[in-house]
Amino acid sequence: MKLLISEFAEDKYRIERELSSHTMPIIEHLAKCLLMPNNDSYNHWKKEIIYQISDINKLKSSKKFPKKELIYKWTYGKKEDILIDIISMKQFFKNIEEEYNIVITEPIDKLCQILNTMCKNYFILLSDNLSMSGFLNKSQANKFIDDFVNNYNFNY
Repeated sequence: MKLLISEFAEDKYRIERELSSHTMPIIEHLAKCLLMPNNDSYNHWKKEIIYQISDINKLKSSKKFPKKELIYKWTYGKKEDILIDIISMKQFFKNIEEEYNIVITEPIDKLCQILNTMCKNYFILLSDNLSMSGFLNKSQANKFIDDFVNNYNFNY
């Protein structure tokens, strides 16, 4: 019995660790898409978002995909507090400004709120897809990103 419990815990931990390690790159690329939709790298950023986490393994113990609540908790649930922390986000956006030689003029609290909403909705979509079929619906993810970005008028 102990072996089964240990294997289950290791399996969950491995999946959690893998999902968690890809979360921040997704957030960074979502931010770049939001802020610079006319940049030549926009479509590349979308691919980076989609291919960071595009599938998931079934849990060995149950032979089922992890529940959507767990997937969300292991991804955006671990990072959400950063996106509502103004001090952290000032540095986050400053890094983007320096990397792309842009000046962001929107108030930081407004940008944090918009990016947080975008990330929440993306990771809900991701979690739903992965928990049901094990795969991200890439066209649905692409459409989500484009539709969300098109609702805002950022272009730095």
